Order: sequence, then structure tokens, then C-alpha cells
Amino acid sequence: MSGKSGGADRVIVARRVGPSDTQMALMRSMINRVVAHAEKNKGGMFSTDELKKDDCELLRKWVTATWNYDAAARLGTLVEVASDLSDLYLREFYLEMTKAIQFPISASLPWILASHAIKDDRAGQ
Repeated sequence: MSGKSGGADRVIVARRVGPSDTQMALMRSMINRVVAHAEKNKGGMFSTDELKKDDCELLRKWVTATWNYDAAARLGTLVEVASDLSDLYLREFYLEMTKAIQFPISASLPWILASHAIKDDRAGQ
């Protein structure tokens, strides 16, 4: 794409990105409304059966399939947050250093998992 602004040519590069959460919610809502109106067939825009039954069914399936789009779009962030165990490890490390009454760090799950990953030759495979 290109355009003129103030006498100078600008080149606008087209980007391929998915729809935002808001765009997806609006699109789902509008399709849901159109399909509901077409299925009721109460006259107006769809009084001549412009949307066939198969089309309505296909659009309903799409609306159902895109229910969790926002979570799928943020999958990397969700996995990163869910797998961050640093708080657990640092808390137990602090308790071990301050000699607070708690179980030893060598008995904690993060320590056991980290030790296993470091010692086991097959852990990286």
C-alpha cells in the first residue's frame, strides 16, 4: 500500500495478524445475531431465505469453535505464567537460608525436579 500525506509518498507495509479479542467478540456476536434472525425467519433482511439452513449450521459451528479464541491467542503467555515456579523455589530457598522452621529444600518439589533434570542424562531428550 502507498499513499500521499502532505506531499510525501509513504509506503505502508501490510501485516498479517489475527483479529484482536474485541474484533473477534464483535464478529462472533454479529454472526450469532444474523444466524438467530435467519433461523427465526421473521421477515426483513432474511425473509427470502437468503441464508440456507446449511449456511446457518456452518456459521453456528464457527461461533462454537471460536469460543476460546482469546485464550488460544494468548497461549504462550498462559503457559509461561502457569509454568513459572520461581516463587516457590525462592520462597523455600529463603526459608532454608534463614533457618526458619520448614521442611528442608532438598525435600521440596521444585528442588527435586530441578535436581532430576540436571542429573538425569535422558531429561533433555
